[in-house]
Amino acid sequence: INFDEKKIKVKIVGSSEEFEDNYDKLIYSSYF
Repeated sequence: INFDEKKIKVKIVGSSEEFEDNYDKLIYSSYF
């Protein structure tokens, strides 16, 4: 998992709440 890419995505999303949802999806998609 590349956390640097996810840090870039949080800046693009802008909303911390939206990022939390997307972050969960990113983690799930990484493992499954």
